[in-house]
This record gives sequence, C-alpha cells and structure tokens, in this order.
Amino acid sequence: MKFLICGLGSIGQRHYRNLKSLKHDDIIVYRTGKGANDGFVQKFLDEFQPITYTDFQEALNQRPDLVIVANPTSAHMETALAAARAGCNLFIEKPVVHDTNIFERHDLLRLVEGKNLVAQVGYHFRFHPLIQRAYAQLRDGKIGKVVSFHAEISDQVVNWHPWEDYHASYACRRDLGGGVILVQSHAIDWAYYLMGDVKKIACLGGTLGDLNIDVEDTVKILLEFTSGAVGSIELSYLKPTRRRIEIVGTHGSIVWDDKTEAGDLPPDFERNTMYLDEIKHCIECIRSGLKPTVDLKQGLIVNDLALQALGQILRKETP
Repeated sequence: MKFLICGLGSIGQRHYRNLKSLKHDDIIVYRTGKGANDGFVQKFLDEFQPITYTDFQEALNQRPDLVIVANPTSAHMETALAAARAGCNLFIEKPVVHDTNIFERHDLLRLVEGKNLVAQVGYHFRFHPLIQRAYAQLRDGKIGKVVSFHAEISDQVVNWHPWEDYHASYACRRDLGGGVILVQSHAIDWAYYLMGDVKKIACLGGTLGDLNIDVEDTVKILLEFTSGAVGSIELSYLKPTRRRIEIVGTHGSIVWDDKTEAGDLPPDFERNTMYLDEIKHCIECIRSGLKPTVDLKQGLIVNDLALQALGQILRKETP
C-alpha cells in the first residue's frame, strides 16, 4: 500500500514514524515549504530522507492508496477534494474544515460516496480504551438514565510545541484555521460519541488572555442533547494540560481523568497507541471495505457543532 502524507508538522511526522513502525515503507510526502518551523522539519528530513514532492498534483500522480491530510486546517478541504477526485482514500486530521462553505463539504461527501472511498477523520481519542469503555458502559445502561455530561481540555499553548514560536503555530492563527474550539474539538467529539445528537449549542468566550493571538483562547460551551440530557465543555489555551470527562446518570457516574487514569489502562498503553490504532483501523477499512469508526459524515457533524460555537463567539452573540 502506498501512502502520501500532506504536511510535515508534528502530526505529519507522527504519522510517518507510525507507518514506518508498522512496516510500511512505500511512503511519500507533500509539503509546500512555507511552514514556520523549518528547523523542526529539516531535522526530520535529515533523519528519514523521505521522497518529497512540492507539487501536489505530481504527488497524486504517484497513485497513493491513502492520502493523509495533515497540513494546516485551512488547507484540509482543498487537499482532500483534490485527493478524492484522484480516487484516493482519505485520512483527514480534525477538523475537516475551518469555515462554513457547505458546497465544498457536499462535493467531498459526493466524491467519497460516489467513488466508494474510505474517508476517516482523525479523532484519535475514539481509540482510547477508557473512552471506549465509557461508551460500552453507557450503551449497557450501567449508570441508568444519563442526565449530564461535562468535558474539559486545556493546554498552555505557550509550551505546546517547544520547537516553534506559538504565535506562528496554526493553532494560534485564524488564517490557518486555529483557535481552541477547532484545535481541541476532540471534546465536542466526545460529547457526540458518548451522548448522541446535539439539539442546541451555546458558547461564550473569546480571546481573553494576554497571549497576543487572534484566536479564541478560552471558551465555555453548553449543550442540550436530543435525549434530554444537558452538557458543558470547557476549552482553554491558558490552563495546564488536562483531559477530563464526567457523565452523571440516575444510578451512578462515569469519570475519566488523564491525571488519574494510569491504574486503569492496559500496561502497554501510551499516548501514541491511539494514533497507531487509528491508522491501523483506517488501513483495515481500506483492505476490508469496513466503515471507519469516525467516518466523514460523523467528522462533519462534529465539525459543524464546533463551527456553530465559534460563530457565536465571532458574532458576539449572547446564548
């Protein structure tokens, strides 16, 4: 199987290393060379010396079986559309899009369905064993009727990627599709995956810190699910790293906290295990014709919820 990785930021490099560790050697890379972290990328290029293209059409002409879209969020849709038109299966890092252009997403869905392509979106926490366990417990009714959901993701973005100035990172630039809502939309995916469809969403927050960036760094999101349960999500670029879920039911609760999870995890689990499992799953879907755990439709549903929340902040709406 031939792989094409688009983008050599931290996640693109992770996918390359993971594919190599899974004994896949037919890997090519596309990069524009316009990124802000040249030293970081050059170190990778020196170590692995991948076959690299700077012309995307030329890279597609090599007929890859799977295109991994790992460039800045603002380039995801353009890249995915071109790859799908070329008949390539897709693994798209989250989020799929950074704007509300419904015509492009309809085109992508039409291409994926019409050409019978696999299109998986990179919400890797779907492969976390404790989140999977929570999903199974909810489906089995272990805590009775679910009444509330809360999730939190926080990272001090100034320390996120030590090799680059955070001001230049895609995560902190509106023009590249950054901002804590889209970058940390994992929490919105947790809500959708564990709780089901969302009926209403409201969001408060914005650029509240002193990071000197043009994207939101702090938000509070309120949710009402079609089940009748309510939910809340907190996202922050200012607080120390934290991932947490709490779900309350009439007969108990489920809590996952990355600060206290170690005793419940398989002994061989590490953070990269989720990334390995998600790409192995995508490859298996291509080989077997299975539907991905996070297919394009699901990825776009979560994406739309994130964009609804972001839109309220940008329009300064009061929920």
